[in-house]
Amino acid sequence: MIFSQFYKDYFPFWNILSDNDKAYLCDNSSIVHFEKEQSVHSSTECSGLYIVKKGKLRLYMLSEEGKEITLYRLSPEDICMLSAS
Repeated sequence: MIFSQFYKDYFPFWNILSDNDKAYLCDNSSIVHFEKEQSVHSSTECSGLYIVKKGKLRLYMLSEEGKEITLYRLSPEDICMLSAS
């Protein structure tokens, strides 16, 4: 469980999870690297929960005129739960 120590340090509730829940979370996690300017998520897929370890992410939408509207930004140690919908 390579994620176990990270989750233990990151989530204050880690120690109250059952061993099965800890294993499930670790077994279903992955590390993904994105290049600068690469699209990370589209509205048609559920990509799970993002935890930013390094760099920044910007969530934006396009207006009808094609202009980008920044909704929010994520920095290291931020969590985006909206991607798990």
